[in-house]
Amino acid sequence: MRLDQGTFCPLIKGNCKMLECSWFTQVRGLDPQTGKEVDEFQCAVKWMPMLILEVARETRQGAAATESFRNEVVRRADAPNGKRPQQIEGRQPRPSSSGEALRGDQQYQLFRDPGFEDAR
Repeated sequence: MRLDQGTFCPLIKGNCKMLECSWFTQVRGLDPQTGKEVDEFQCAVKWMPMLILEVARETRQGAAATESFRNEVVRRADAPNGKRPQQIEGRQPRPSSSGEALRGDQQYQLFRDPGFEDAR
């Protein structure tokens, strides 16, 4: 059973003015519930539930990416003897800003950008 919505606008307490109303907005994209493409005009208030679902989905994806990054940082910090995990055999470590190569048993250190001038 499909329910059709009316055109009553609670803001003006009358029929929807459609294109005369500044809240009548076009939305293009994918419906987060069905995955179908959307390209239509509706009242901004009517778009709110769909947009809230889309924001929630994007937030979940961002949180998952942050958690994945955090887990990778923890995994590398917990590596034994300060060695880099998954270091490729036969490759030399990245040189430091002083020109000397870092050994795998050295702790990580921050490198200064040689082009950076301290503003102090």
